[in-house]
Amino acid sequence: WNFQKSRKTIRVVSAHVQGFEEAILHSFNMLDENTPSKHLPLVFEDGQVVPFSVALQKVVQQQHNLKQEEQEWRRRERRKIRKQLLEQMTQMQQVVASLKTIACAHVPQTSEVQGARGKVEPALCEAAPQDITDLQQQQQQLRQQQQHHHHR
Repeated sequence: WNFQKSRKTIRVVSAHVQGFEEAILHSFNMLDENTPSKHLPLVFEDGQVVPFSVALQKVVQQQHNLKQEEQEWRRRERRKIRKQLLEQMTQMQQVVASLKTIACAHVPQTSEVQGARGKVEPALCEAAPQDITDLQQQQQQLRQQQQHHHHR
């Protein structure tokens, strides 16, 4: 350091911006494109002065890398959620199929109903139990959730 006699004084105050990256970005945003290099903030790395532009470039690259990592993490999480929803839907479909089988087993085999086109057809079931209806509604909700997550 080379100290010279001067009437100028300096004042040291605590920073309102905390953290290396935040301080570099704040300084950059406060600078004018015509700011002379002698007025740029001094940045030290391992006791050595590093040009402000080099420090800024490192910070920007680090932030870019963090953003990419965050985006990849979000993609993995969405895939995980989709997989879980599909597994739950498959399980629900199996339960619904089992309940239909059980419900239909209690309907006489000779039961017949008139179809939409007027043909007489054997009835699969006279009435679906409320449990089946509830499960079908839950399955529909899961599909909607999956579509919602897919569109994000």
